[in-house]
Amino acid sequence: MAGMETPASLSRTPAQFVVLNLGPRQHALFTRAMHDCTWAAKTIRERYGVIDRPETEHHSDGVPMFGGKLSPAYYEKVFELQERMGVEVTPENYLRVIEEVKKITEFLTQNPRIEDHRITPEEDAKRTALIAGRDRKEQERVERMERMKQQVAALTPKWAQAYIIAELDKDTSDAMADYFGHRAERKVLIGFRSGKREDFKQLRQAAALSPETKHLGPDCGIYFIRGLRPDGTSAHVTAEGRAARHLDRRIEFLTQAEADAWLASHPLDAAEYPQGAKVESEDIEHRETWSMGSGLFLKRGYDHSNGWRVHSCPVGNMGYVLADLEIAPHLLSPAKETSAATPDEPSVTPGAPCQAEVKFNDEHNGVELHFAAKPAREALAALKGAGFRWSPYNHCWYAKRTPENIAQAYILCGQTPPSATVEGDGEPEPDPRGDEAGNISEDEDRYHDDGSPKVPGSFPGAWRLDRLEQSLGAPAPSPDLTHPI
Repeated sequence: MAGMETPASLSRTPAQFVVLNLGPRQHALFTRAMHDCTWAAKTIRERYGVIDRPETEHHSDGVPMFGGKLSPAYYEKVFELQERMGVEVTPENYLRVIEEVKKITEFLTQNPRIEDHRITPEEDAKRTALIAGRDRKEQERVERMERMKQQVAALTPKWAQAYIIAELDKDTSDAMADYFGHRAERKVLIGFRSGKREDFKQLRQAAALSPETKHLGPDCGIYFIRGLRPDGTSAHVTAEGRAARHLDRRIEFLTQAEADAWLASHPLDAAEYPQGAKVESEDIEHRETWSMGSGLFLKRGYDHSNGWRVHSCPVGNMGYVLADLEIAPHLLSPAKETSAATPDEPSVTPGAPCQAEVKFNDEHNGVELHFAAKPAREALAALKGAGFRWSPYNHCWYAKRTPENIAQAYILCGQTPPSATVEGDGEPEPDPRGDEAGNISEDEDRYHDDGSPKVPGSFPGAWRLDRLEQSLGAPAPSPDLTHPI
């Protein structure tokens, strides 16, 4: 047996076994027996539970991960064995030595070393209180998440495809440990996004509505002054008009106009900057769409820097923020409720009065509604139900000029219809293209599904060809029944 580690308190220390003239198989049997014996000597029985409460007690047997110490009983038993049979193991006595070692192994297995990890009833009461407090906090978090889920669902409009979230990031990076990261200290719902694609325009519009993220609104960025030196180099400029030794000393502006105004009112030293200065900017629209990137978001600085971040989260996929989510005040007030605007339509103000003006288009024999802001969803449904269509060119809703449509237009605007409405004067003027265009009755549906005029002999989209001819300078007819779509 190899050298043993013995405790200093033992007066009787076993010596090493000396193996003499054993064959390979005999040596292997003896080595295996000693290995099993030392393994049993290292086994520890750990007791858990509460003292004086047998129903809570349990134990587990095992060997420490890094070997552990041998049991004191092991040294006693091996010392007694060597006193009886000596320390030499020969072909004549190796079988008897192995039998004795197996008896020691069985004794150590039945009587392992015990480590008592039981706690007192007082410690158990404290532990139970801590577990109850933790469970109570978790239950409160789940209930808070459920309430917030219902509140967000009540505020979410039907057209919303994603939530716009503002997060206050705290940099937790440690360059010495090669760790870079951040944590979100606050999460605020500031708006909603229409459409399934990411849209920085809508993110900026929502950011402008919250005081904390106003600096990420439309036309905002990081603008700074860079002075041009005679040798062709440039330097960042401080508020005093000097060269900034560090980036954190340079003067920054939110908009291009502010930077231009400061540069106009603070002329730089002509000797130091003979070529003047220029305004430069850093983009706050981040597009980290690569693997392990943070996606698309608005932020002054880089991903892990301190400050506010604005990003979107698809509807139905924000459970990780519901427990700690806040709702911006402008979303809780019905009068301030806003939504994202589409590229061709004005901004939405649901619930507000429909401020609109009724106009008549004599050229196309139509009635038009010009709104100051996009009407509510209910009004939009009523407009479409009445046969009105949206014109992105004229930014108005239009329909054929009939008494019914004129009356409906005034009703949708919250106005009283006039006592008598006048339809278009006389018959529509003849089509300049002649008889081959055909005659169209007023009762006939005059438009295709794509909004182009339904004229016999023409095809859907023919009006686009007319517009192309007009843009190229070629003479094009002016049909009486078309309306700019």
